[in-house]
Amino acid sequence: MNSAVRRSTFMTTSIWKKLVTAVRGGASEVGESIADANAIRILDQEIRDAENALVKARDGLITIKAKHKLSAQRLEEHATSIANWEGRAMQALNKGEEALAVECANKIAEIEALRDQEQELAEQFSKQVNLLQDQVIKAESRIKSLKQQVEMAKARETVQKARVATATATGGA
Repeated sequence: MNSAVRRSTFMTTSIWKKLVTAVRGGASEVGESIADANAIRILDQEIRDAENALVKARDGLITIKAKHKLSAQRLEEHATSIANWEGRAMQALNKGEEALAVECANKIAEIEALRDQEQELAEQFSKQVNLLQDQVIKAESRIKSLKQQVEMAKARETVQKARVATATATGGA
């Protein structure tokens, strides 16, 4: 009799251990499922934020590229104007009109100052274009990475659901 009681107690204890283990496992799975669901929401929000930042960076890049192009055109105009005034100055000197040649030289100096300012501006635009292009590339890479993380989280969620379904179908064994 004593051994029958021990077997019964052992079986009861074993069943309780299995039940406790099953409950702990279920709680763990539920916790993982909640964490994955929140991870997916968080990652989706990060993707939306990154995509919005990417749109702004691309818009900024377009604007800066346009300003850089205009600046380059003004540099060409200044170069043409300087060459034109230099030609006039040479003609004035050849005719012996030194006062006119001095006026032309003053005009050349003014245009050269404008050209130098425009050159500095064009260089700044060029640096901004490079910076924004790098930011666009980084944002695209970040979005790709975030989308991969979402896919991984969704895959984990699917596996988790399959585990729960399997555990339920087999009675938790």
